[in-house]
Amino acid sequence: MLISGYIDLDEHTSIRRFRSGIPRLLNKRFDPDDLSEALQAAQLENLKGPAEDRKAYRTVVRVVSVRRLNNDPIAEVIVSAWNPKEAVALPADQILSDVPLGLDEIEGARFMANVNIYAKSHQDLFFANFEIAASPPADWLPNGGSN
Repeated sequence: MLISGYIDLDEHTSIRRFRSGIPRLLNKRFDPDDLSEALQAAQLENLKGPAEDRKAYRTVVRVVSVRRLNNDPIAEVIVSAWNPKEAVALPADQILSDVPLGLDEIEGARFMANVNIYAKSHQDLFFANFEIAASPPADWLPNGGSN
């Protein structure tokens, strides 16, 4: 469990990087009932393993853009198996540390990664073990894959 006054600031960088090991996030102005639930969830995960919303599954992750947040490169990604309409930010180096690509090569690329696709919100998502995904068959893409 992590209690922080900086969740909004650090969600896309330092927190996202370690999110798989954090069963619950609480803002420092938490409600006492939230603390009780977070402690119970953390204890249950420690005893019985992760709940369904904290289990990672292999899925496609598509990088839609790369931007900078302060000095950190951030990848905006779509996880279709979670929510195909909402981009999620994560440190680009989470991807780059697993694949032999440079920062300028990941925008538009598809990867396979372990993601907890049953997460309730983007704050709960975590990512691990990126690999370059095979290209989809040309007949799956609009105009046969041509521009």
